[in-house]
Amino acid sequence: MSEPFKSAKIVLKSPLFFMFVGLCMSQIQAAPPARAVAAGFTVNTFSSTFDSTQVDMKNSLATGFKWYLSQFFDWGVIPASQIKLNSDASATISTSGITINQWLYPYDGSGVPDYTYTGLQSAGKKVVGTDTSWVGTVFGGGGYFEVTVKINAPHYPDGGPSCWLMSIEKMANLPSLHWPGQAVGYQHFSEIDMFDFHDVVAPQYRAFVRELYGTLPMYNIAQTSNFPHCYINFPANNDLTASHKYAFIWVPATADKTGYVTFFYDDKAMGDSVSWSKYANQAAPPADPWRLGFLDTQHLVMVLGDTYTPGMTVQLVNVWQKADNTGGKDNVIPVTLPAMTSQTVATSLPAAGKSVANNALSYAIDKGNLIVTVGLTGPHALEIVRPDGSVATRFFGTNSAKYFLNHKMLPAGIYMLRAIAVSGNKAAKLLVWY
Repeated sequence: MSEPFKSAKIVLKSPLFFMFVGLCMSQIQAAPPARAVAAGFTVNTFSSTFDSTQVDMKNSLATGFKWYLSQFFDWGVIPASQIKLNSDASATISTSGITINQWLYPYDGSGVPDYTYTGLQSAGKKVVGTDTSWVGTVFGGGGYFEVTVKINAPHYPDGGPSCWLMSIEKMANLPSLHWPGQAVGYQHFSEIDMFDFHDVVAPQYRAFVRELYGTLPMYNIAQTSNFPHCYINFPANNDLTASHKYAFIWVPATADKTGYVTFFYDDKAMGDSVSWSKYANQAAPPADPWRLGFLDTQHLVMVLGDTYTPGMTVQLVNVWQKADNTGGKDNVIPVTLPAMTSQTVATSLPAAGKSVANNALSYAIDKGNLIVTVGLTGPHALEIVRPDGSVATRFFGTNSAKYFLNHKMLPAGIYMLRAIAVSGNKAAKLLVWY
């Protein structure tokens, strides 16, 4: 994430109150393709077939599942009847049997239904009070993504099955969705479609990368992408109802190398590769050579979906990434803090009610309780971070805000307070012991 950070490190001595989630991802090892190995993507960070231990069919929103029915935006919860878990550990995802206006997808932000939709997501929406959080897995830092699938009714009019990935920053409306320097509400996020049969004719499918930006409703959001070079022709005599592998490799840009995405069908490169130079917090709007490079900062939710058709049967999903991948798990996105100036504060306990301030983040101690004040312009997130980097809890606010943490809210331990600002470019770290 590219936002500036203001932070403080604290020790709280108190009993456990919250239930916490960790960052560890269970890994089922599968051999990576040679092209993944060549790019350094050798760790099988996500591997899934489909059964009741991997798909949250009861919408429990518990951790540990690979796929969730709870959707972001205003989509609600996908009816479990539209997901069939088969005896061979595959899943059939279909809108068959759904009548128009029964389950609709209002993508443009207008609230007016657009079309019938169903699907599974690698992360599901949770709502805690006024805070939208999420559970599941998101993907950052590049990787090799592969889905084995049978298309049950290809090239169905006005719809079709798809596998696409979109920024959790957009889906969960995180503070980093805002493009710094732009007006409030100006968004910036990314999408990759591995395959999409919507609005295509035989023998084609679509595969593309796009960068979206602007203000809601969605039809005001502009985009820059590899259109119109996204229409891919299948090989001759191709039977889409048989098992096939769709894939893409995403290699982030560095200071001296371009980033790119290339799509594959049954291990063969398809269509045009898309490339960009490193995104370095440039001002809007996107421009060559760095357009589409914002993708390298994002954390993507994978979606297996269908519109208006008998859908598809998904057999296997695998993702290979680098060992230090920057994906996320269960409402936690690991971040690399920018360079910071540090200030060390006396280890003695400040007097009750006394504030120790550092830039836009301050705290006060009052009768064993912690009072945190954030003084930033615009939206922000306040995070309480454990020593291992995972987030114990998170609050959202706008401009100056004060947070009261009762001494029962956290177990004894060392924590860091981190205020994540949407705009600005200064960062500082304040170390405090008490």
